[in-house]
Amino acid sequence: MGFSRDHALDAIESTESNRVEVAMEYALTHQPASPESLRRRRERREERRRRRQEAIASASNESDDRSEVDAAASTNDAGGQSSASERAEGEGSTSAMEVDQSNEQEKSTVDSVKQEEHVSAMLKVALEQWIDSAPKVSIMLLSSVTSHSIPSDTKDRSEGETEATTTVMSSFLLGFCQRYPEKRKLVMTDLLLRLRDRIEEKDDKGAFCTVTVGEETNFSSLCHAVVLFARALPSMRTVVLKMGLISAISSCVDRFLADASKDWPIWLSPALLLLDVMCQPITISSEKEESNDDTVSAGQWTVGRQDFHQVEKEHEQQAQNLKSIADSISRLSPNSPKANSPSSCDESKSGGSTDCSHSPNKDEEPSGKNPEPSNESPFSSVPPFCPLVPKHIM
Repeated sequence: MGFSRDHALDAIESTESNRVEVAMEYALTHQPASPESLRRRRERREERRRRRQEAIASASNESDDRSEVDAAASTNDAGGQSSASERAEGEGSTSAMEVDQSNEQEKSTVDSVKQEEHVSAMLKVALEQWIDSAPKVSIMLLSSVTSHSIPSDTKDRSEGETEATTTVMSSFLLGFCQRYPEKRKLVMTDLLLRLRDRIEEKDDKGAFCTVTVGEETNFSSLCHAVVLFARALPSMRTVVLKMGLISAISSCVDRFLADASKDWPIWLSPALLLLDVMCQPITISSEKEESNDDTVSAGQWTVGRQDFHQVEKEHEQQAQNLKSIADSISRLSPNSPKANSPSSCDESKSGGSTDCSHSPNKDEEPSGKNPEPSNESPFSSVPPFCPLVPKHIM
């Protein structure tokens, strides 16, 4: 029917059927195989044929040997007894080999168990090393954020240039602290120590502090991270208070307000956020006198009475300081009435100059009232986020 021998054999091998109809249908619906495929299939057929011949020859040899052994056993009983003893010796050697194999298997099992224990010990050591080094590396990366990594045209505004790096590193550290609660205080202490290193104390009492020159961006990043920790882990707020950082940060803000000619620094927003978070109210558990574990419920957090009484007065003092800072910032904003400045009008009183913008006109009320709002601002830009200005002041 026009099929070559190779095409027909290919159809039979592909269908694996002895029915002519099935092979013919395959041959009609499929193109002949390529010469390379036909060559490989011929080689496989030759290999199968050769194996069949070898199997037949091996079977015939075994049958001949078996017949010779049976003939020798039937003609010579002594030979049969000797052959029986030889078989017994062979069985004994076989059992000895089996024992040796079982011993080798047991030895290999013991070796594999020891190897698994060694690998587990190595993994445990590696995990412990990672637990110790991971927060240190993350905090190092967090504290390495400087103004050199920020475009020069945005360095003068507090618009969150370091937010991406700070958020990623802080998220990792928070997840790490959730997984390993025993490391929380260590991580928070390290952050606060690095934050305190960026503050210069101008006097021995620490009442007059400023942010280290050149470390403003780094200070902002660390302060932002502390804010995230103080919100996510309320128990860490006591660590911030005990280290006395709130007073130092408040002093930095006061120092900035005293020199109103400067632009808004990049660290102002995170510093005010930290002060705002630290002034949040604290609820005390009435069921336990002291509690080592924090419990979060309905957005509030519970600490022991002893810890609360240690920081209660400092909370009240910092809240008062924060209120005065908010009032100062509100007076400096462009849409709020400016406070009367007698020193700025001394020159107009003595020399008769009319350049003082706060000098009252003839039709104005006496100096007991604030002047009208002015559109002037002592700053070149206004911070995009100022959370502490009360509504009644605005």
